[in-house]
Amino acid sequence: MSIRGIALAVLCALAPASAMATTVSGFFQTPPPPLLFNGVDDFIQGSVKATALENFNNATASFTTGERLFTSMSLTVNPYRTNATGTLLNSISVSYTINGGPAVLFDIIKTGLTGSASLEHIILEKDDVFRFFVNGIAGPSGNEVTFNVFADGVAPIPLPAGGLLLIGALGGLSIVRRRRTAAPKA
Repeated sequence: MSIRGIALAVLCALAPASAMATTVSGFFQTPPPPLLFNGVDDFIQGSVKATALENFNNATASFTTGERLFTSMSLTVNPYRTNATGTLLNSISVSYTINGGPAVLFDIIKTGLTGSASLEHIILEKDDVFRFFVNGIAGPSGNEVTFNVFADGVAPIPLPAGGLLLIGALGGLSIVRRRRTAAPKA
């Protein structure tokens, strides 16, 4: 079997599925409507604001993946202020769920006048629903919570499945080669 045939078999076996649009809802504003989260190197961004002492009242945003993705997410709470004794002047909490599972609180870390949190390299399967929830009462000057979600890439095909695909492709090429060499020449 030629090197070109082997390369073709590897490409056929390991080629990712075509990107599918991801549905997005809630307070995401970037990209502008229609809101599509297409996959590799794509991002969605959004924010939710509350005026002084206003309740965020479980503000929600969600997205549904159209393919298996690696994602990274970050959020910023601005301002995230404390008084002189270190007591927070706002009671903002942010949590998330995947497919309606148990809510997980983000660990918001105060840095200067803002608070931030992140999730790195979360694998989301095709058709997973990721939902953000913002709760609490804004501080005396109001608050804005900003979200960024990045698709780091298409999650790779698991090795056992990729290996079976490669073996199947190589076997198919060898069968084609044998048929060609065994065929009577005119």
